[in-house]
Amino acid sequence: MKDLLNIGYKIRKKNLKIQEYAGLDLIPCNDFSFYDHVLDMFFLLESIPKYYSLILM
Repeated sequence: MKDLLNIGYKIRKKNLKIQEYAGLDLIPCNDFSFYDHVLDMFFLLESIPKYYSLILM
């Protein structure tokens, strides 16, 4: 799970830099998702089934 969160952090940081270099005055937020809104909700609620949480660690 650490790897997934680290990759997400790097993608968000890269996207923010692209927008900054483009000269945007107002940089939007919440423009990143781990692809699947259902997966995002599982992470938000910390409700990943035990089997999968062992795989992600």
